[in-house]
Amino acid sequence: MLKERGRQRTDSTHIIAAVRQLSRVENVGETMRQALNILATVEPEWLRGQAQPEWVERYKDRMDQYRLPKSETERLSLAQTIGRDGEQLLRAIDDPAAPVWLRQIPAVITLRQVWIQQYFPGAQGPVWRTAKEHGFSAAPVGIHSPYDPQARYSEKRARSWVGYKVHLTETCDQELPRLITQVETTIAPVPDSEALPVIQADLAQRQLLPAEQLADAGYVTARRLVSSSQQQIDLCGPPRSDSAWQARAGTGFAAADFLFDFQQQQARCPAGEFSSSWENTTDRYGKEQVKIKFAVTTCRPCQQREQCTKIDRRILTIQPKAETRALEEARQRAQTKQYAMLYAQRAGVEGAISQTVRRSGLRQARYLGLAKTHLQHLLTATAINIIRLVNWLTDVPLAKTRQSAFVKLMKPVPLTC
Repeated sequence: MLKERGRQRTDSTHIIAAVRQLSRVENVGETMRQALNILATVEPEWLRGQAQPEWVERYKDRMDQYRLPKSETERLSLAQTIGRDGEQLLRAIDDPAAPVWLRQIPAVITLRQVWIQQYFPGAQGPVWRTAKEHGFSAAPVGIHSPYDPQARYSEKRARSWVGYKVHLTETCDQELPRLITQVETTIAPVPDSEALPVIQADLAQRQLLPAEQLADAGYVTARRLVSSSQQQIDLCGPPRSDSAWQARAGTGFAAADFLFDFQQQQARCPAGEFSSSWENTTDRYGKEQVKIKFAVTTCRPCQQREQCTKIDRRILTIQPKAETRALEEARQRAQTKQYAMLYAQRAGVEGAISQTVRRSGLRQARYLGLAKTHLQHLLTATAINIIRLVNWLTDVPLAKTRQSAFVKLMKPVPLTC
């Protein structure tokens, strides 16, 4: 029921973690409270000798917005107090007289990480971090709840959430059932393009690689086009357009309008002039790139300079040869009718996401942690596959795309003779 080297499509959706979304003050308070409760369970006598009497009143109840002080000044004072309490507890745990194994308790490790992320070390003790003075941790590492330290914050368009992201890949070959072949769960901020190699590697391991993989723009980068091609996969999706002002102007001086000779390491501009330097380098993420410069003496007297650059000479930064060629070909292909007809089939994977969310509750994580959440997604996909197989074997037709009552009402009535 699976066509060898057939056609598959991939898409992702957000997963909400099985924890409350906490404010920063709630987060540090709950982190401290969790650490105290765990230590009270595993090493009560040691904790009794370290805990302060006022901690009982401060951490006996769950941190909730309605229990917190109302004014910003009082909340800041509470955050500073919690910071000093946590620092005192960590100093006691790090003391040579304390049991060494206390430092390996997950709740203690989380406490230490949250304090690094939320407080800045000061001469008088931990200082509550601000974005302007100290900066915050990046989304891929920021802990938003001590009860699920792997849940991360992310934003996509107008949606924000704390949790994970799941990628579903399903078959879409004609006259065969549509089956989910791969499920990948990641932390929320991981870009779709970074998940694609993992998805394809898993499919390759189980000998399920497609000949065509349909995906949206989030998966389609120059690097992914090249790596997919190396595995004989036609990655079909809208490539990212050139966002430079020259490309938006459309006057013929975009990077794609230059001719690049990678063997001779030279570029020629639309006016017929050649570059003066070609440097193979890397960007801040360690990815290979090529920086090309034209001479000032060439660009400054050029009558078309205002259409090409806003400085004294044109400077281009492009990707290596394979990536540049792949991106150029993908952009040209995206203008054809054949591409539009093929890519239109990608939309069907949204039906798989809708089915898993509406029928099986995929949107809400039922467990804590990435591993258990991924297990939930695997079981959900298995259940959906069973339902689809039963429907296919019993000739149940695929459901049509849902339409609102208003849209149905306003459809033109076909004329009858």
